[in-house]
Amino acid sequence: MKYYHYTKGGHLETILNCGYLKLCRMGTCKNEKKAVNLTTSDEWEPTVDCIVPVSTMGGAIRFVIGDTINPISWAKYRWVGKISPEIYDKLNRSARKHGSDISKWFVTFNAIHRKHWLAVEMLQDDKWVNVFEQDKFEQYKKLENYGSND
Repeated sequence: MKYYHYTKGGHLETILNCGYLKLCRMGTCKNEKKAVNLTTSDEWEPTVDCIVPVSTMGGAIRFVIGDTINPISWAKYRWVGKISPEIYDKLNRSARKHGSDISKWFVTFNAIHRKHWLAVEMLQDDKWVNVFEQDKFEQYKKLENYGSND
């Protein structure tokens, strides 16, 4: 199975420099466990656009991740992640409103190192293309082997 982590292009350089996808909170609860959000959908995740449109943040980026990680379902995250029921329900309503399929959502409580990335892609002309084939990311060409140099 493949998992996808969708983000905005404005975050790409930071992610490539540090070499992993960082943990973050899904809501605002202090007790909530930080996680990396994932989906099994190979289509753009519309909730990434909710607060700041991707068009103003460097375009759409996705990380393709193999099955070498062990994520849990979004439904299980509600309990394990200690997210408040109110925030969880609010996120679900917002996701559905924006066209997301939350049955395809997963999270992991571990940062995802580049050795688990199968690809890093950007959306261009309605097609996903390899980031490392783009001139503006030439300085990251050495990372194309995703961790073989780590």
